[in-house]
Amino acid sequence: MMEGKSNKEIAKDLELSARTVEAHRANLFAKLEINSLAKLIKLYGRQSLIDKTP
Repeated sequence: MMEGKSNKEIAKDLELSARTVEAHRANLFAKLEINSLAKLIKLYGRQSLIDKTP
């Protein structure tokens, strides 16, 4: 997702069904309490910076 791949592309790469990828994506969004890919990228980017701080 972070690379901008569609659910179908991710499913093909992981040898899963597109529906399985959609379900996991929905669960991730619910768990993180976000509703868009843009918010996920913003959150991931911020966390990435925190993790890299010595």
